[in-house]
Amino acid sequence: MNQHTDLISIFLPYYNDKNFLPQAINSILAQTYTNWELFLVNHDSADGSRDIAHSFKDIRIKHIDIQHNTGAVGAILFDEFLKQAKGNYIKTFSADDVLLPHCFELLLTALKKAPEQSFCFGNAEYVNEKLQKLGSTFFQNRDGFDINATAPQYLKKMINGISPFPYAGFLASREAFDFSIDKTTIMMFDMAIYANLLVKGYTPIFIDTPVALYRIHPGQTTGLTQYHKAVFRSMFEVFNYLKIFLNIKNVTLLKQAFPDNTIIQKLQKGEETLLPFAVAKYLADSPDIYRVLAGRMFLSEIFNNDEIRLLIEHKFNYFVADFRILYTDHPVYLSYREPLSDKNISLFRLIYLLFRKIWNILTFRSLYHKYKENKTKTKKFSC
Repeated sequence: MNQHTDLISIFLPYYNDKNFLPQAINSILAQTYTNWELFLVNHDSADGSRDIAHSFKDIRIKHIDIQHNTGAVGAILFDEFLKQAKGNYIKTFSADDVLLPHCFELLLTALKKAPEQSFCFGNAEYVNEKLQKLGSTFFQNRDGFDINATAPQYLKKMINGISPFPYAGFLASREAFDFSIDKTTIMMFDMAIYANLLVKGYTPIFIDTPVALYRIHPGQTTGLTQYHKAVFRSMFEVFNYLKIFLNIKNVTLLKQAFPDNTIIQKLQKGEETLLPFAVAKYLADSPDIYRVLAGRMFLSEIFNNDEIRLLIEHKFNYFVADFRILYTDHPVYLSYREPLSDKNISLFRLIYLLFRKIWNILTFRSLYHKYKENKTKTKKFSC
């Protein structure tokens, strides 16, 4: 087993997590692998979480204070963490989850056995708010996860918006983090990490043994109570997320990921400069509105490079005119509705709403009086 010579740097951000943070920290202190440094990253907590974090006096624990709320687990927090982390392995973790004691030992052993790969995932058990097991695991029930899937297959899943990996079970080599993540990324932060690693050609390693407890509770951002917010934020972030896939440099990887795509299958080794076009065209032909919009924006940028444009015309017989036909014959319709407030509502709208309110009140009163009259008549008749 490991001789505890490799340093693991742990990224644990928190924001108003006083109910869960002690359990998360204690689960790290209980690890059988002891050579680690824990960065507790506070972003403007106001519930006493910071005092709880600083109550732990282990010398391996370090603190980063962000003086404003940057929003959940985001790229800004992670960037601050990487600036100070000294470990040769990186572990991500959430304040509302719990690690099992053998987590670091199992994950690091798996990576050491396959040094050509740079990231791995252990399984996670689903638990409720009180850490009671729910009878299922991430690997068993996560949509899109397949322990036998190849790296190209996972690449396709992720470009199509599927997040199949357990955040709590993640460990990666520090050397693999030679990429940057857009600073506005929050909801798709973890997906951006995994996508970058896959684009670089790394294959994930999976350990079916549970290494963490994944807590399901109402307050989490991906929970039912916060689901609408998560969806709206993800819609905005998806464009920068999809840009990651324009960085694919391996023709074989892309062809294996999309064996049925005609344009992608036409590519040959040595034609790496055409990979961004192939990815953008795939997105533009997608049934999903956000991938369509992203693909069309990417195509517009690509066609502004004369050298690449000429290569596209020669290789695929695809011209700017064809692109114009694509977005004119198949338009995308968007709508935006501002929230109703006194700041953006017109005077006419206010008057209308006022009269409608009065009308509803009068109508209700009229119906209520008729109901009372009928009830009185019924009583007299019965007597």
